[in-house]
Amino acid sequence: MTGASIVSETCAAHALGTAPLVQDRRSHPRPPHRMTAITAPTAPAPQTSDAERLAALARYDILDTPPEPGFDDIVMLAAQMCDTPVALVSLLAADRQWFKARVGLDACETPLNHSVCVHALGQRDLLVIPDLARDERTRSSPLVTGAPFLRFYAGARLETPDGVALGTLCVVDKQPRPEGLTPVQADGLRALARQVMTQLALRQALIQRDRALAAQSRAQQRMQADAARCAALIRAQQTAAASAGGMEANLRAVLQDTLAAVPRADGAAFVAGEGEGIVYSAAIGSVAEQLGTRRAHEQTLAGLCMRAAQPLFSSDLVGDTRVDFGTAVPVRGRSVIAVPVLRRGEVVGALELCSRLPGIFTDDDILTVRLFAGAISGASFIA
Repeated sequence: MTGASIVSETCAAHALGTAPLVQDRRSHPRPPHRMTAITAPTAPAPQTSDAERLAALARYDILDTPPEPGFDDIVMLAAQMCDTPVALVSLLAADRQWFKARVGLDACETPLNHSVCVHALGQRDLLVIPDLARDERTRSSPLVTGAPFLRFYAGARLETPDGVALGTLCVVDKQPRPEGLTPVQADGLRALARQVMTQLALRQALIQRDRALAAQSRAQQRMQADAARCAALIRAQQTAAASAGGMEANLRAVLQDTLAAVPRADGAAFVAGEGEGIVYSAAIGSVAEQLGTRRAHEQTLAGLCMRAAQPLFSSDLVGDTRVDFGTAVPVRGRSVIAVPVLRRGEVVGALELCSRLPGIFTDDDILTVRLFAGAISGASFIA
């Protein structure tokens, strides 16, 4: 059995939780003949500041996302190609290194001060450390001195098109490797690192596309809602201008058009002044049972708006100290919009919209109710 196939089986075992953290390599020693090894340090890369790296990671919106097959396949191939039990896509956040994909390691992140990958950010090419226990940069790392007792590391920078290093694609072993990587393995690791960045770019493009489509959908929905609102308002104005049908029937028609224009509402009423109080002259939806009910002005938001001669809004009547229900049963509404209806400059009533849900209405809804109240003000059936 080849080393690559055993590593593949080990990857599968890790996925099932049946394999140890680091594979015992004695069961499949490396082939005795290897090509020229890659162990020498490479030229330093331009330094990436923490702020630049964190800003780039935020743009990719990748940290703490669920596993994805495109990245998981890359680490599996890296482990098989380099004949290592561990391979990681490591992204360096502010205080931790987080693994977007991993094979052979249970932890999904480690503290940044334990990271070996952080040293790779300063390399223009691969960082290869044949023996982590002998390298002064890594010999005191808890990942080297304690479990999982890592000894060999090779990492390729994950670099954005504008040169910002995000982390590494790395392969790790429990045994030191004085011979490092073969040129074929090194080239393959570089290629797979580029594939990680391709996956990140593709993922970012898909996110941006989905956001654009969602914004377009919201704009279309808003246009459709505006069209429905305009149509309902036109119907209400036509009803208000008609003399046939009687006051109650015409008011109900206008209330129905108002609910159609403000779909977040579930009840609508026209409240008229009567003596020292008010009466629900027309009511539909969730407030239909209020029809004919008489109240004092201070017991409803509609009465208060008539007394103040200005629109009033409550995001939640529960706890609204302006309304004194007294012994009356409260209207079945949490969110309420009330707009006075004027006739020749005098308040003759109020248009009230309600919802059983608190905090549901928008500024557009309030403006819409004001428009419908204006339509009622000009109605021929209003005394």
